[in-house]
Amino acid sequence: MKDYLTRQPMARVTFRLSIMSLVFVAFALACAREGGEEMDLSWITYPAVERGSDADAYYGVEVPDPYRALEDEGSEATQGWVATQDDITERYFALLPERQEAVSYLKDHWLDGVVMVPVRKGDKAFFFKAVPGKPHNLLYMIQGEGTDPEVVFDLNENDPDGLRSTQASITVSPNGRYVGYPIQYAGADAAETHFYDTEAGRELDEFIPEARAGVTAWLPDESGFFYSYVDLPT
Repeated sequence: MKDYLTRQPMARVTFRLSIMSLVFVAFALACAREGGEEMDLSWITYPAVERGSDADAYYGVEVPDPYRALEDEGSEATQGWVATQDDITERYFALLPERQEAVSYLKDHWLDGVVMVPVRKGDKAFFFKAVPGKPHNLLYMIQGEGTDPEVVFDLNENDPDGLRSTQASITVSPNGRYVGYPIQYAGADAAETHFYDTEAGRELDEFIPEARAGVTAWLPDESGFFYSYVDLPT
């Protein structure tokens, strides 16, 4: 276990270097436009948005919220507005001759192989790792010395609609039998918390529903846990 983990790149250092690389690429793209030919952006026509009459009252003061209708992601109007914005963005990016170079660089350097700080419980260690060619990090477990890591959870195989995401944040029971991980939907801040039984080799049916929740402490015998929970507004 120790040998494997020490061979991996340091997550914090690599992440910092990757961020610096991204900033450098963005700066280079911006500089490339300076002093060169001015781009013709007269074709850009942003989609119109109808102003509504929605408003909220706070302590007797009415606060208008004219664009609240855009919060309805499933409405035809919102989807059409987003699609038009996306088309403008993609068309603009296509005009940048440096774009493909930047894309190639980021594909070669962006976080591939980065390992989060492992969580050790009992004879097990758990960690998320970025894998080349996969959009979501994989959750691995190592059990005992001299063993290879095995995949505990792979969101890439459990995301049929492409709307889920996960964070490199886990909770592990005292002896490492159970590991919990968040699953978010459609970019929401709130998340479901799912649990995997390493002895049974399967995900449990029980989970914490979508909310702002977090496991605060496990019982010593791993029979349960305490957690905070903030329900979502309806």
